[in-house]
Amino acid sequence: MHAVIDGVVFLYIGIPAVLLLGRAYIGLWREALPEWILQLPVAAVPGLLLLLLHYSKGLILFIEPADSLFLRQEQAGCAV
Repeated sequence: MHAVIDGVVFLYIGIPAVLLLGRAYIGLWREALPEWILQLPVAAVPGLLLLLLHYSKGLILFIEPADSLFLRQEQAGCAV
């Protein structure tokens, strides 16, 4: 049953996504870029991509769990 659900997800989400991304890729080669993209400073592009990654939860930083683990180890060491 699990394989059937994965096939349905691929059918309704995967195939349209591949088609839309393929159309966007071909459009980048054949059509001119929009004017607002040409107005962006070069240094803003990596920053915007990093913000997009961070807020879409595609970039996972384990800062908080590591800090809490360190604090728990220190508390256990002081209690002994």
